[in-house]
Amino acid sequence: MAEPSRRALLVKEFANTLDVEAGTDRADSREGLAGWLIEMGLAAAGSIDVCESELRDFLVLRAGVRELLDAAGDPDPTLVAASDEVTRRLPMFVSLSSMLRPVVVEGEPAPEDAALDAVPAVDPATDLPRDFFFGVEAETLTADPTETAARRAMSAIAGAVATIRITGEIGRLTRCAALSCAMVFFDASKNHSRRWCSMRVCGNRAKARAYAARRREA
Repeated sequence: MAEPSRRALLVKEFANTLDVEAGTDRADSREGLAGWLIEMGLAAAGSIDVCESELRDFLVLRAGVRELLDAAGDPDPTLVAASDEVTRRLPMFVSLSSMLRPVVVEGEPAPEDAALDAVPAVDPATDLPRDFFFGVEAETLTADPTETAARRAMSAIAGAVATIRITGEIGRLTRCAALSCAMVFFDASKNHSRRWCSMRVCGNRAKARAYAARRREA
């Protein structure tokens, strides 16, 4: 059974800051978003003050990501395009020099002849853990440390989305087929056939509705 990478988990949690069924939103305010970023390790406690424009950008980016993960396979291109306007302004850059290091696949030991320099656990430029970018090619994709914590966090999220798209893992993230739920989940099934976030809840509800419809038609 496939296990989600940290990048996939980040994208899932990001999308699920909106809970359609419960009617709650972890990003319904500047304070709420700041709390979630700290909880996820995307910002250090006491070092983040989300402004209104950053909150708006977060919501636009989330809407685009949720459309990409639409279980119906028919995402709204206008929402996705709007999120592109956000990502174009994010402080990301690609480090070519970091690509000189041997590529190490998650879960596999590094090559014996790999002369890898020791990487500090904490980035001295940002005082954030090195896994702030959730392992997106180590330091290949990073963000300008002079930018705000919220914008660096959005860079990390956008980078995670791009990476799981390249690796194909994004195909295992999908929104629950139940429109009243729309929770994003990781499909670990071998043939990617899972439709609901929970068979016991949304799956059984769908089966009950289908059964009732057949009874009415009989």
